Amino acid sequence: MTTPNANLASPAAFSVRSQAYGVQSPALFIIGEGASAITHNAPPSPKSGLWFAVIDRSTLALALSIVHDDNTTVPPEILPYLDDKYILVVASVYLSMLHTPQGELFKFLDKYGAGRGLRRMINIATQFGCGSYGGMSYCMVNTLFSSSGMGPAVGFEEVDTTYGASALLTVELRDIDLENGTSMWTPTSLSD
Repeated sequence: MTTPNANLASPAAFSVRSQAYGVQSPALFIIGEGASAITHNAPPSPKSGLWFAVIDRSTLALALSIVHDDNTTVPPEILPYLDDKYILVVASVYLSMLHTPQGELFKFLDKYGAGRGLRRMINIATQFGCGSYGGMSYCMVNTLFSSSGMGPAVGFEEVDTTYGASALLTVELRDIDLENGTSMWTPTSLSD
């Protein structure tokens, strides 16, 4: 099946790469391959934080792209996109162990798809501190949903604890037909 708005065959390859601490290659995501691939880089940021990108599920257009450097608050720019019409991409940018998600930001990530990967990163940061691990890399992808609703509880995530290594998350996007006659791109596990 092909979506006319995106010019990609379903399933489409979807990869997200974080920006490791001390590495110059930007966080990015790539949908598809070859000449029709869609690539978006995180905005440049001199600070440790998380890149929040929101993708329209109908067109695969980038709706939001910000780096949020407060590890305790939810970026207010994301609130208008809490709807199942969007895909959330989160990737770390120079993430210091001093700035792992806490408080409301942790709760938000937990609700919208984070799981063992985020907990593992926070556990290492808490037990070993930044003296042992100066930075780690994290990526997550999931479908968004209303803040009052329930959506896919577990998204897809990847964490890399190797200093200077960027986490690389690979999934697929499938153009899923909906009951109302429309279709939306949905993150899924890699197929065989």
